[in-house]
Amino acid sequence: MKTGLISAAKLRYSITAMCADLGYEVSKTCHFPGAPADGKKPACSVFVGRDGWELFKDHRAGESYDGPALLARILGISEGDGCRKFIEMSGLVKPLDAQNTGKGNAAKRRKPAPAPKAVSEAKAKVPVAPPFDYRLLSPCELDADEVEAVATTRNVSVRAVEWLMRWGVIHAVTLSPDLKLPIPREARPFKAWALHTSDWQSFRIRAFAGLIPGFDGHYHKSLTPSGASCSSPVWIGCEDATRVLVVEGEGDAVGAAEIIRREKSADGLAVVVMFSSSLSIPPYFLHRFSGRRVRIIPHIGDTKRAGEIAAAKWAATLKPFAGDIQIFNLTGLRMPDGQAVEDVGDLAQVRDEILKSLGGVTTW
Repeated sequence: MKTGLISAAKLRYSITAMCADLGYEVSKTCHFPGAPADGKKPACSVFVGRDGWELFKDHRAGESYDGPALLARILGISEGDGCRKFIEMSGLVKPLDAQNTGKGNAAKRRKPAPAPKAVSEAKAKVPVAPPFDYRLLSPCELDADEVEAVATTRNVSVRAVEWLMRWGVIHAVTLSPDLKLPIPREARPFKAWALHTSDWQSFRIRAFAGLIPGFDGHYHKSLTPSGASCSSPVWIGCEDATRVLVVEGEGDAVGAAEIIRREKSADGLAVVVMFSSSLSIPPYFLHRFSGRRVRIIPHIGDTKRAGEIAAAKWAATLKPFAGDIQIFNLTGLRMPDGQAVEDVGDLAQVRDEILKSLGGVTTW
């Protein structure tokens, strides 16, 4: 089986979509396949591996599968047949029986694959989770008070928040009692703001002030509702940008907007927001970096160096695509209160003379 054909199928057919077509739900709260959900630890999840491809994680067995391997496991067929079936289900090619209709090709026709094992009645009844409907969040534009609240909390100017609003990537949301969230019902409805992709397929939510209340005295700095995703990066800026600034987290997106305002560097610049250092840049997103100059500003100061490791991983992923890649070093910089600068949000607060001495954070 040609790997190029399998790669093309993976790009157009996600693991979640494949499982939905087979009648399964893949979520952190649903045990897959067929085991009862006990509501404690997740039995399965889908994540992006270090090579940029989607993987299915079976937490009970401690094993991971790509789409074709998972399909082979579910249907009880060989991995080779799993690859062929996955390509067919992706719509990339027609099924073999539909292709072999010409005369004189009988000798070349493949024998039909053995019938897949029957899916048990218990598995067939597992409900398929529909895509998260972002309208349940009642998104709306930030009003003047909410803009001021974000600006105050992030220590930036109102104009920085308004810049994000112009690109349509930040909205006010309401966390209602009906949503599945790690927030006590008595604390809802809870007003917050979300940074999101243009189609709302990936987003993260933060409180206007302080933290989001959780259970047992715990609080959340940010969250994504159950059934939703934050795996896709957010592109902020013009599509024909020559420079791309990569930052981590919705807080750093606001900080980057403030630095752009101070350096007057919006022309020809786009900001890409990765929601976590644990995420990889998805394959379908890589072409957007083609030929562009890229600068990555990682989080530092973590004893595990998660932000710096992520920056190196992203740079390696982008190397075949980007025209030039830099990782910006924040080491040694201080905020006005003397604390070390550890991310873009902190960098947005440094004095003008320090910002100027860096030679242009967003104007390289």
